[in-house]
Amino acid sequence: MVLPLAEPRPSYVKPAHVRALRITREHGVYYAVLTVTRDLVVEKPLSATPRVVALAPGHIYPVVGFDTQGTVTVVSRPTFPASLDHRIDEVHAKRDHCWRKSVLQTSAGGKPYWLPSRRWRYYDSVLAKLLRQRREQTKTWAYTAANAFYHDYDVVSMGNYAPHGGGRSKGERRSMNNRSLVGTLRRTLSWVALRSGKQFTTWDERGSTRTCFSCGHKVDGGIPPEIRAWTCPLCGTHNHRDANAARHGLVRSLAT
Repeated sequence: MVLPLAEPRPSYVKPAHVRALRITREHGVYYAVLTVTRDLVVEKPLSATPRVVALAPGHIYPVVGFDTQGTVTVVSRPTFPASLDHRIDEVHAKRDHCWRKSVLQTSAGGKPYWLPSRRWRYYDSVLAKLLRQRREQTKTWAYTAANAFYHDYDVVSMGNYAPHGGGRSKGERRSMNNRSLVGTLRRTLSWVALRSGKQFTTWDERGSTRTCFSCGHKVDGGIPPEIRAWTCPLCGTHNHRDANAARHGLVRSLAT
């Protein structure tokens, strides 16, 4: 049996490069997963004055960048997660509400199991489609941002911030972290750098937000996330928390 691909084969994937084919089924949809060999682009040597941008991850904006030209770049949070997450939570609650209609069954081997109701299965299929839609839109957003950065810069350096969530349980925090745009963007930047022959690095964010870039004064106890801008009590400089952190990130990135 010969089946056509739902999406066109990438130009860099030649038939001779295919090493394995695996058919998987996820939420009722079958996928063909190809394992291919590919030569990565040789990393391009940096010029005497490379274009470098340091990205500071955050909560309000996924990243804020500061480059060697003194330009501040703000990547706004996309609008689709809010509406999609609301719909996902809504369908998730409806599906779980239908679980009480499950019927206890016995398998051929004599093992009992719960058979979900038809309505539960309906909401489960809707939920799977919504999760797939969010995953694809997040992937598109991350690749769009990464390609834009590597179009303008030779080196992209991103802070090593990792969201810890704020949920009431381990599972809730894990769910919040999995939906974070920061981790997705970091992984995408790393891959696009390999693909384009440019460089991706990370920088240590410790103390970057609460340290005034102008005079080096450190605010005792840190700065709460809800405070987006602060004035240095020593020199009086008005700092935006993310831009101030990105300026520190550029200095730390250039030093490595």
